[in-house]
Amino acid sequence: MSVSNDAEQNLNEITKSIADLNPDEKKHVVAAAVQDASVDVKSEVAAAAVQAVPDVAKTDIATAAVQAASDDAQADVVGRVVRDAQNGAQRDIATAAVQAVSDDAKCDVVAAAVQGAGGAVKTEVADAAVRSLPPKQQEEIAGRFFPDQRVTNQIWLTVVRTFSVVVVVATLALVGAVFAAFFTDVKTVFVQILLTVFTTVVGILAGFISGRASGARTSR
Repeated sequence: MSVSNDAEQNLNEITKSIADLNPDEKKHVVAAAVQDASVDVKSEVAAAAVQAVPDVAKTDIATAAVQAASDDAQADVVGRVVRDAQNGAQRDIATAAVQAVSDDAKCDVVAAAVQGAGGAVKTEVADAAVRSLPPKQQEEIAGRFFPDQRVTNQIWLTVVRTFSVVVVVATLALVGAVFAAFFTDVKTVFVQILLTVFTTVVGILAGFISGRASGARTSR
């Protein structure tokens, strides 16, 4: 997101003003700056403030910025701060941010933190952030990243239908090869290949169906 010249100047002033402050004063200044900023630049203000402090203070400053943001801006602030942070700090910032927001905002904040994390540490950020949630919210956030039952069923049906088509085609080819053998010289190797394809696909299809049925009985 691009910012205006005035907004960019304000960001520079904020980063300079907190350079020589003690930790508590830094958090106070950053919180006030985030509160005063317009919604479309809150995340930029928070990210700039986090970048301006030493590594040991980044988590505290990020937490202060998230707490100061309005409810509808907290997820954006977390996503931007995590995205701009170094890989080593992303997990700690994400975890602290999740713990700092209200229960209603935790799932949105986790999702934003995971999306903002770099590819190399995305799994670590997701694991740390989700573990900081209560069990009920862990289930809710899992539902955002994994397909629901309806989608899973559709995927399973598509796979089974595909293998079923292969079985039908292999069966027709095998039967055709057997009948053709009465009228012409059919190489044995071709029949063996068709038979291997047929038995392999049938075995895979049977495994899919039996595994699905077993899973359905277990879940009841």
